[in-house]
Order: sequence, then C-alpha cells, then structure tokens
Amino acid sequence: MYIGGKKKHQLVTAGPFSVSRNPLYLFSVTGAFGIGLTDGSILAGVAVGSFVFLIFSWVIPKEEDYLLKNYGSSYRHYMQTTPRWLIRVKNWRDVEKMEIYPRLVLHTLRDTGIMLVAIPFLEGVEILQQWGYLPVLFHIP
Repeated sequence: MYIGGKKKHQLVTAGPFSVSRNPLYLFSVTGAFGIGLTDGSILAGVAVGSFVFLIFSWVIPKEEDYLLKNYGSSYRHYMQTTPRWLIRVKNWRDVEKMEIYPRLVLHTLRDTGIMLVAIPFLEGVEILQQWGYLPVLFHIP
C-alpha cells in the first residue's frame, strides 16, 4: 500500500520504507526461510532463504542505480540513513494520509498468494512421496 503505484514517480520513504530500504525483499527472504522450514529442516529453510536472498542481492543494486539516477541526492541521503536489508525501528516515520489503489493491492495479494501456495504444494509432494507415487531424490537433514 505504501509503494503501489508510486515507485516510478515518487521516492517512498514512509512506513516500512522508513526503517528499511527493501522491506518487501527482507520479508520475502524471511517467508522463503519459513517455507523451507515446512520441510522440517533448518538446513532447507536456510537453503531456500539464502537462494532468495542471493536473487534479491543481484536485483537491489540495479534498482538502486535506477533510483539514484531518478532521485539523485534525495536517494543518496535515504541510502545513508536507512539500512538496505536490516531494520532500524527508531527511523519509523509515517504519513498522515495515503492514496491507495485497490487494483494494486489486489496485485500484491496475488503475488503474496503465490508464495503461500508453496506450502500446500510442498506438503502434497511429501504425501505423494510417502505413498510411493513420487521418488525421494535426496534428503536434507
């Protein structure tokens, strides 16, 4: 809701973007770690979370270049005061009013739903393996 429809036209630094430059990526990595844990393995959680972290670590510098070109010193200041990955809670700032685009909220829910579909999918794979319909290719401790 904070960034939907604004990312290409306005530097968003309020709400979750006031405490982390990449809150969506941070929580996607956290979610990927959790999905990996559904296998019952910390190693699987670390592997899936690390894979997603590596993907975003490749994407973020490209986005930062774009934002630096478009917002210059404003974005440079934001980079200096707001962590790329971690959260600095004392930075929290909010806006009094916010314009929300329902269509974009629905897109966000759809994108989030894709991640959540992974959990029943992985559970289904496990059941099919237990019943002997799918082979177990490897075990992760």
